[in-house]
Amino acid sequence: MGLFDFLRPPPRQHAELGPLQYAGGRWRGDIALENGVRVPLFIPGSRAGPHPDGLRLAEQASAWWAQARSDAERELYDHYSAGRDDAPAGTPMLHAPADVWAHAAPTSVEISPYRSLDELQVAMRVTWDEEHTLGALIRDARLVELNGSILERR
Repeated sequence: MGLFDFLRPPPRQHAELGPLQYAGGRWRGDIALENGVRVPLFIPGSRAGPHPDGLRLAEQASAWWAQARSDAERELYDHYSAGRDDAPAGTPMLHAPADVWAHAAPTSVEISPYRSLDELQVAMRVTWDEEHTLGALIRDARLVELNGSILERR
């Protein structure tokens, strides 16, 4: 327990998202995007609580990801294909977009990564690009872009 922990707002319990803890200007929890695997979740808000619109979007994040996943799959394959010619030894051989999921995994979800409460970003790590964390920016359940290098929240 830290010296100033008594100043921190108490955790909030959410029916779907579980316990949410305030730290670093964000409410932190976790969310299951696919296959029941839970990843860190970051929701904007103040000490008074998560932003209501951010919380609503967090509740929809899994459904949005399910709708945008096939587009993310194609973009991940394009990202892989762009660097395939210069790939070091040991780089996996992928032959189709569906092959990416054996080598890619979501690692966190951030609501409102660029201050817009109608978008979220799914951070992903891939085995063929270990130096970067990729970011799938999703707005209205559609993939807007796959960013080749993001700074993932911790």
